[in-house]
Amino acid sequence: MIFKKGYRAGYFAFSLCSILIILSVVLSSCGTCDVELDTAIENIATYEFGDSRESLTIVADLVSSSNGFPSIRSNLEKQLASVLESDDATLGCKDFICRQLAVMGTDESIPQLEKMLSDAATTDMARYALETNTSPRACEALRNALGSAEGKALIGIINTLGNRKNSGNADALRGLADSSDEDVSSAVAAALEKIE
Repeated sequence: MIFKKGYRAGYFAFSLCSILIILSVVLSSCGTCDVELDTAIENIATYEFGDSRESLTIVADLVSSSNGFPSIRSNLEKQLASVLESDDATLGCKDFICRQLAVMGTDESIPQLEKMLSDAATTDMARYALETNTSPRACEALRNALGSAEGKALIGIINTLGNRKNSGNADALRGLADSSDEDVSSAVAAALEKIE
């Protein structure tokens, strides 16, 4: 019993120590952080698939390490969301950012992701980020896109609304149930099954 208590206390101390080390790394790599992060984010804006992933790794590590530190995470999300609106941002960059936002996204990044839903080139990555976003506004953004999306983009949005299993999505989906496009009506039926 004493051994177990000692083990637990030691394990707790080790865990706490690990967290503090991670935080100190975040804040010290961040000590130079503001500069390093700004540089890394500038670099990811022009990232093309196949390029060096060094800057992507810096950003991904900061996203991962920022869990539990809301102010750091909020700052990261704001910066990443702003890159999505940049004319310089490549598809490789947007895909990477959406993968990070799937982990950390809040209301902050929803407006930028919503704009990407109606573009065939970016709709899948935006859906990926919104599907795991716990904010009710994520569902709202997806429902809003139903009116402008077409073809595969529309079917993808329908699938994502179904995957979120939010009862509020059902009414919006029922409006498309009688679509003359069989793929759309089938996707709606499958989505409604997940919700109801």
